[in-house]
Amino acid sequence: PEFVSHVMTRGLEHAAAHGIESVFLEVSRDDEVLRDVLAGHGFTTEEDGLTESWMLPDDRPPVSALRDGYELVARADAGDRPHHLQNQQRNHVDPEPRLRDTSLYRSDLDLVVYGPAGDVAGYGLFWHDPVTGVGVAEPMRTNDDHQQRGVARHLLTSGIDRLSQAGATRLKVCFEPDNAAAKHLYLSTGFEPDRYNDLFAGRTDGATTS
Repeated sequence: PEFVSHVMTRGLEHAAAHGIESVFLEVSRDDEVLRDVLAGHGFTTEEDGLTESWMLPDDRPPVSALRDGYELVARADAGDRPHHLQNQQRNHVDPEPRLRDTSLYRSDLDLVVYGPAGDVAGYGLFWHDPVTGVGVAEPMRTNDDHQQRGVARHLLTSGIDRLSQAGATRLKVCFEPDNAAAKHLYLSTGFEPDRYNDLFAGRTDGATTS
């Protein structure tokens, strides 16, 4: 417990020194030590948690088919098109420079599906950590006008296939337990639920979040 407390305290100090005021992180319901440490720093749990799920690369399904008129494009091959996260709801107004500042970002693992009219039908970012061997899908989204057309499944199966080819030895995705569509997609492609994580939110200065 003392070591966990030391590491978390140093981490919050480091974040504060870089101008980060708020921190969100996932913590297993079984990790009583870290939960107690975070509570001592004024962190509180959010209403919705996440189911953490894993898959081995050899268990991944084949890449699913994509409907005629739809096109999968990696950011590395997008040319001068605007980044597909730009102007999308919930995203930063200019996400690409921020993504490229992230050490694990790879433009060949940043995928988008364009619809027949050239609009963004859906997107998925896939992250490979060559040190731990973990490949993560986060975030993924299908826009409302293109749901129930196999867009999300094609993005997911394409992304985890690319992660496997990149050398990932474990594949991870998290989803909200009450999101039936996401749960069906991930479990039907072979991900196995491993644990339930609560979302903790707090401030680096130790003040209680409202």
